[in-house]
Amino acid sequence: MLHADSLTFTYAGEPDPALNDVSVSVDPGEALGLAGPVGAGKTTLCMALAGFVPSVTGGTLAGDIELDGVPLSEANDAADGRRVGMVFEDFGAQMTQVYALDEVMAPLRNSGVPREEAAARARELLDRVGLGDLDASSKRTWELSGGQQQRVAVAAVLAMDPDVVIFDNATGMLDPRGKERLGGIIDDLAGDTSVIVVDDDPDFLAERVDRLGVMDDGDLRTIGPTETVLRSDDFLDTDGVHPPTPLHVADGAGLPGAPLTDGEFERTVRDAGVGDVQRQTVVPDGFGPTQLSVDDAVYEYGDGTRAVDSVSLDVHANEVRAVVGGNGAGKTTLTKLLAGLSKPDDGTVTVCGTDTTDSTAMDLAWDVGTAFQNPDEQLSESTVREELAYPLERRRYERTGWFSKETRFTDDEIESRVEYARELVGLDEELMERDPTLFPRGHRRLVTIAEALVLDPDVVVLDEPMVGLDAAARNSVHETIERLRDAGKAVVLVEHDMDLVCSASDTVTVLVDGAVATTGETRSVFAPSNWERLVEWDVAPPRAARLADDVDVDALSRRGLTDVLTEVSA
Repeated sequence: MLHADSLTFTYAGEPDPALNDVSVSVDPGEALGLAGPVGAGKTTLCMALAGFVPSVTGGTLAGDIELDGVPLSEANDAADGRRVGMVFEDFGAQMTQVYALDEVMAPLRNSGVPREEAAARARELLDRVGLGDLDASSKRTWELSGGQQQRVAVAAVLAMDPDVVIFDNATGMLDPRGKERLGGIIDDLAGDTSVIVVDDDPDFLAERVDRLGVMDDGDLRTIGPTETVLRSDDFLDTDGVHPPTPLHVADGAGLPGAPLTDGEFERTVRDAGVGDVQRQTVVPDGFGPTQLSVDDAVYEYGDGTRAVDSVSLDVHANEVRAVVGGNGAGKTTLTKLLAGLSKPDDGTVTVCGTDTTDSTAMDLAWDVGTAFQNPDEQLSESTVREELAYPLERRRYERTGWFSKETRFTDDEIESRVEYARELVGLDEELMERDPTLFPRGHRRLVTIAEALVLDPDVVVLDEPMVGLDAAARNSVHETIERLRDAGKAVVLVEHDMDLVCSASDTVTVLVDGAVATTGETRSVFAPSNWERLVEWDVAPPRAARLADDVDVDALSRRGLTDVLTEVSA
């Protein structure tokens, strides 16, 4: 159906190609997966296969792309509608309409479908992606949560009814139920429609793609049947890529075999003589003083939607508190309240003893550093070094009178703080003089996390820090969170990656429809007896926890399960 031959592409102004002589084919009805570290070329290849390279991006492309035997440029313009649809990693960039319903209707209207019929079809598609309860005709696209926007983007691409659908990290902002629903959509499409799936979750790929390609540094390193590739050295040795959870844990614990499924994992563990490990209750170490306090906070949008509904929580020094919940649960609105960008309509938010209603967001930044969900909302400078220095440059001087000021940060101090933040999040030195707005989304996110830390705040708020990151960067963020806790910071972690939540957080608060559904120590909230309730709240235990439960082992995360199995099998 879709064939690319010897693609080599170089972005304008870049010395090295983003794609190096890549050839790949997708058969009719086939689901092809692509994996690889950040910057491997996955998104560039997808954009080339969708016809956006170089027509939209600029740059130089060599090689040929055909859709059903016709040059792609001709196929996309053909009257019979043969084309490729793509859900972008940066899904917000493909939003063109004011209202969510119009966003999904636009492809239908452009194809000549009458408005009433297009509206009915658009509502069906919104229901298919899990937004059937959304008032899509009056809800503005920018008022939606990140996960809701991602679902709208998927519905709009499905409205095109393309021959090939490309999902470029389309699960990144989805809650577990949304991710499961999208997986079902991909499964339904495959067989009739050719599908290309790029995803950072190897478990998601392993469950639904027929073949898997692994990219690294612009090269298609290997491609073949999914199970064969997942067990190959070319996959396991690729920097920035995790194997599926069963294989990752078994390999880390030194267990024989290469299990990919839950059943294979259970047999591997039993054959190794591991089982019936005594479950233990782990109580977090004592915390320091309260650094962040939310007391019965309420926030309503102009349309009457109560995004935060009487929320109360405290976060202490040396504590990592995760805030989890489904798309639209109010998590990002809560982060804006914590940062002082929004003020509560009722109740209070206090950061390091300061009521946020009595202070500006710029003043609060001394005490609370925030990396928001969308990194593009924070980036403004032409190099990473300038971006990290920006908060310090804005505060370089302290006014002491009408016509006098004192230097707060010298050049050396600014350089030292920038270097501290760079090292803390694991940004490569070679990236410091490059434009962060041109980075892959994962690297852009690391830059904004570092920027949130340069003022050395006592409270750090991370909103979906794992989206778009490869395995190496995920490990780096995990280590950063641990360092912040050890340094006495109070950390708020908003995240859909339950493995990170269960591995890095001390306490968890679950939000449902803007209100607190439950809160407590992580191990208590994610106890197996609570799993059914968590699923109802669009929160699911990580796969590692389910694997551990199957073999009677006490663990919640990949890291925890690996450590336990290593210890008991030694």
